Amino acid sequence: MATFLFAWELGEGLGHLVQIAPLAKELSRRGHKVFAALRDLSRATRVFEPQTASFLQAPHRTRYSATYCIEPPRTFPHILFNNGFGDVAELSTMVQAWLYLYQVVQPHVVIFDHSPTALLAARMGPAKRVLLGSGFCSPLDTYPMPDLWPFPCDQGQLVAAEDWVLQQINGLLTAWKRPALERVSQLFAQVDENVLTTYLELDHYAGRTGANYYGVYRKLRVRGSIDYPLAGVAVAMETAKLIQQLHLRPKRTLRVIAWIDEENLGRGHVEYAKAHASEINNHVAAIESDLGASHPTGFRAKITSEAAAQLQPVQEILQVFGANLIELSSDSPETDIEPLAKQGVPAFGLMQDGRIYFNYHHTAADTLDKIVPQELRENATAMAVMGYALAAMPQPLPR
Repeated sequence: MATFLFAWELGEGLGHLVQIAPLAKELSRRGHKVFAALRDLSRATRVFEPQTASFLQAPHRTRYSATYCIEPPRTFPHILFNNGFGDVAELSTMVQAWLYLYQVVQPHVVIFDHSPTALLAARMGPAKRVLLGSGFCSPLDTYPMPDLWPFPCDQGQLVAAEDWVLQQINGLLTAWKRPALERVSQLFAQVDENVLTTYLELDHYAGRTGANYYGVYRKLRVRGSIDYPLAGVAVAMETAKLIQQLHLRPKRTLRVIAWIDEENLGRGHVEYAKAHASEINNHVAAIESDLGASHPTGFRAKITSEAAAQLQPVQEILQVFGANLIELSSDSPETDIEPLAKQGVPAFGLMQDGRIYFNYHHTAADTLDKIVPQELRENATAMAVMGYALAAMPQPLPR
């Protein structure tokens, strides 16, 4: 039997885990040895079935320098630049970390979900290389790589940044006595298999040829609805509307925020934290919805056990429509409220039935007509109940 290693390096949320878990389960069932090097280990047990894989921490860039990144990232090479490919010394360190991981695991096959540094490191060894994803992380083999924004800019600057990234990659390959690349996109094109878990009509890149479209995982398509990336904004706005329509007047202010750039270095929440630094101690809680609009199951929360006990009456209300779970977490439950959570603000992330969230997420089919109104109302109700309770409590939750 063979040894398989799944690698997830970039991106946030459960979508990458949802891609990996069914394959890991099936490979394990067939008697193969399965490892999963994951960016976020804290959520693995929510998706993987027990004993289907051995988990490892994926090497990835954890610090970003505002003076050494491309803002905003407009091309795939920009994304690479902002994640370590802009400096050969930094890139070399991360590649060496992946090489050590490969040495420990000794995989026959490495399956990459948005893991460019791991993919580069794998060129140094004999393992088969397989890309996995809905298309965005498997860019076309072309030069220059396409501009992802519709707004005009200096295309010469885009090409210059891509050439710089290629220079860093080839500097490393040369040092390791490996053949240089002619273009950045070859990093993703020169693989043994590209597993596109989407359909031709939903591919992020037009004109892809010779591709195998495997579609979405059928076993995950168990609901009649899918999710919409801006649903969280609608849920938050409806929360405020509900409280106003019911003429409820909590003791504290409810503030509705529509975050921006969560996936591009989180500039929205960074700027919010700066602008309201003097007020953060006055925030009694923060709630975020960023996993679509399927049926809510409860909240993932970075709170104390004492605070969780105080929320039992709220859970009893939420139990009426099955949204009463509170899952304690040691880290921020969502990305945009992370600066608040790090400073001790009780933080809540609305949990939904996300089994098909990433089947259409970030594709042309991710449109408003896919929303199920009843489930959207359930999400707004769950946030309204929790939001009003937190704002109306005699004393704020303990930190």
